[in-house]
Formats: sequence, C-alpha cells, structure tokens
Amino acid sequence: MDLLEKINNNNITVGIIGLGYVGLPLVREFSKNSIRVIGFDIDPQKINLLNQGKSYISHIKDDIIKNSLGKGFKATTDFQDLKLLLFYQLRNQALKN
Repeated sequence: MDLLEKINNNNITVGIIGLGYVGLPLVREFSKNSIRVIGFDIDPQKINLLNQGKSYISHIKDDIIKNSLGKGFKATTDFQDLKLLLFYQLRNQALKN
C-alpha cells in the first residue's frame, strides 16, 4: 500500500514532536479526521495531563483532548514510541507520482 492510499484509508499514524501551541492544535486536526496520532514531548507533566484528558492550553478544551484520546491519540515522552512511525518526505513522494 503506498502513502497516498494509506492516507486516503486513514491507515496511518502521524507523529507530532512538541505538544505546545503548534503541536496540540495539530493533534486536534488530525484526530478530527480519525487519524491516529503519537504526540511526543519532553515535559512529563504535559504528557500526564494529556493522557488524563486534560488540556494545559486555555483555548483547547478538555473535551477536545478526550475526543482525541478516543480516536487513538497517545502522548508520550518515550523516544521508543517514535519507532512505530514511518517517516516520509511528502515532497519527494509527490515528485515520484
């Protein structure tokens, strides 16, 4: 299965490194489209809050985090979890098609 087919079938897991003011809204957007997300951050307090369904950013409500968790979002500080991801350079992939 090629990358575009995986994307079209929601058969991918997206990795987001850094779960701050840019990363957490990205989690929300991917989760809204039922795309699984592994979010990585070095701050264990952020990770604990997120995995409890709580947001530490005022404009992102707890319900959004809980919904994302229900759609496969996982927050982690463990570098080993990033091994589950397949990395692509989308620009190069597009050039091949």
